[in-house]
Amino acid sequence: MPLHILTLFVFLGVFSFFFLDIALAFRSFFEKRHTWFFSFASNMSQILLAISILAFCFYPSQPRINLPRTVELALGALLFVAGMAVETKGSLDLGVRRSIGGVCGEQLVVRGIYRVVRHPQNLGGMIWITGVALLADSLYLLIVSLLLWIPLFIIESYLEDRDLRRKFGEDFEKYARDVPMFIPRLWRKRA
Repeated sequence: MPLHILTLFVFLGVFSFFFLDIALAFRSFFEKRHTWFFSFASNMSQILLAISILAFCFYPSQPRINLPRTVELALGALLFVAGMAVETKGSLDLGVRRSIGGVCGEQLVVRGIYRVVRHPQNLGGMIWITGVALLADSLYLLIVSLLLWIPLFIIESYLEDRDLRRKFGEDFEKYARDVPMFIPRLWRKRA
């Protein structure tokens, strides 16, 4: 597979997040006029990202990650399973209908995994995509994940916070002070 094909797959992955982030950036406009667009943007971003990841996994003659293969497989499997578990738990706690399409709903969700982190689905995505890179022994996928996809997950989380702040005001402010964006606190804040 020539390098220009690999570039196309990088573009495909970037486009998928860009598509979703544009929808989030102009959420108030789309929520009032085009609610279908959120569902479409969310689903398309996931499909395009999956295609892009698969392309990296099977790209021939790429540099490999320089770890013993058993370490890559064990660590990759652990990260993949943990990331998918966190992402799935976030979807279930949010409610499957609300987690598809990025719609806030009428109530701020602070139960389940949302008591520990504000963006479990994005955190899970960051973890499992790193696991896939290790499982596939794909240095290209690892580099693109660390330099591109993980920062895009973070941008998406900031856009979601902005929308939640706008919609829920002081309730969200208090929640954001008490619950970290991605990395759970190992200790509880004292009241």
